[in-house]
Amino acid sequence: MQSEWEVIKGLDLEPLKVGSYAYLVDSKWWSRWRDYACHTPSTLPHPGRITNIQLLSAKQQTKVPLSSQQTEDTQNQTGFPNIPNNTHTLSNQNYTLNPLCIEGNDFKIVNDAVWSNLSKKYGYDVSLPRLVHADPFDSSSTKVDLRNVTVRVTFPAVGGRDETFDVETSRFKTLAELVDDVVKSRRSTSSSSSS
Repeated sequence: MQSEWEVIKGLDLEPLKVGSYAYLVDSKWWSRWRDYACHTPSTLPHPGRITNIQLLSAKQQTKVPLSSQQTEDTQNQTGFPNIPNNTHTLSNQNYTLNPLCIEGNDFKIVNDAVWSNLSKKYGYDVSLPRLVHADPFDSSSTKVDLRNVTVRVTFPAVGGRDETFDVETSRFKTLAELVDDVVKSRRSTSSSSSS
């Protein structure tokens, strides 16, 4: 019978697919879990739920409801104490990653299969999905969009006031895709202001 570590290690070998989501997992939690999962039966402490909140920017951390930051002294479907169910957890691709966080040092990127397995078993405070893109310089490779960029667009008005708005986008999008985002954003801004 395979250990949990061997199962996850096997799932982690699956390549990231363009258009799918990868997930960020705090390195400290990953290290605790790896130590726990490698020893069967484990004599090490249970790793607890996946704690990603410290990967968020300070401003984003204040937006996470207190209920998702607290541990509960109840047993959930995993059978382990202090693992909250995920009813108050958050999942948002637009959470701003702390600019000081570095991949490999502060967090690990895992594929959907690994995240699904671990998050169901251990629970989590904040889910941090990130879109997987084709590498614009190497079509056989993929890139994970860790940090969105904000583009400020100004449309000059004829005889009136310029129209300016911000568009959240991926740094991996092509110019044509960026233009599509701008047009969609402008349409939604125009339709909401005319209502």
